[in-house]
Amino acid sequence: MISEPGFLLLRRLLRTKLHMFFVLCSLYLVGRSERTKYKEPRKEDLVMKVLRLVLLISLLALTASAQQISPQQDIAPASCPVTIAPATPLKLPPLYKFDEDGNSFLIGTEKLWTGLRKSGVWYWAPHKPGHENDVQPLTEKTFWWSVDFRYDKEWRPKLKVTGRRLDGPTRPLLTLPTTNAFPGPTAAMLVGVYVPTPGCWEITGKYRDQKLSFVVWLQPVRRDNRN
Repeated sequence: MISEPGFLLLRRLLRTKLHMFFVLCSLYLVGRSERTKYKEPRKEDLVMKVLRLVLLISLLALTASAQQISPQQDIAPASCPVTIAPATPLKLPPLYKFDEDGNSFLIGTEKLWTGLRKSGVWYWAPHKPGHENDVQPLTEKTFWWSVDFRYDKEWRPKLKVTGRRLDGPTRPLLTLPTTNAFPGPTAAMLVGVYVPTPGCWEITGKYRDQKLSFVVWLQPVRRDNRN
C-alpha cells in the first residue's frame, strides 16, 4: 500500500536522463565523424576522437554504477509463506472504500481487516547502535479496521498488535501505543511497529474478540538505496 520512496524514483529518473544525455551526445559525435571522414584530417578530428573516447568511458562507468545501486526486487523467498490475496475479495461494509491500485489487497472480515502489499515484502533497516529498543524509526505503519470501532467513543483503540519470527529466534516486535487514523465513520486503528530483525514474520492483531494474522517477509534495505 505504500509505494517506493520518492527519493529512489528521483535517483532512477536522474540516472535515466543521464543515460539519454550520453546517448544523444554519442549520436551527435558519430554524425560529425561521418561528415568528416572523407575530408583531410584536421586537429578538430583528433579532438572529436578524444571526446568520443571520454564519452564512452563515462557511459560505461555510469552503467556500472547504475547496476550496483539498482532497486531491490519485491520478492519473498519460497521458504517464507507470505500471505496472498484471497480468492474472493473482501466485501467491505457500507461507507467503507478501498482504493484498488493493483499492488495491495484486503484480508479479514468486517469485524477486523487490514490491507497488505501483494509482494508480501516489508523493508527493514537496523536502528543505530544504542537505540535497538527504540520503536522509531518505524519499520511499518499498520492500519486496521472494524465495524465495531468508533473513534469518538474509543480514543485509545482496544487493538493489540504482536509479532513473532517464523524462521529463527529474535527479540519481540516493538510497537507504539495504538491510536486512530482517518477520523470519521470509517476511521481506522493505527499501530506503528518496529521489527527488530529481517526474516519471515507473522504479525497478529487482536481487537475485542477478533484475531487476524498475516505473514510478511522483512527484506533488508541495501545501504546504497538509503543514501
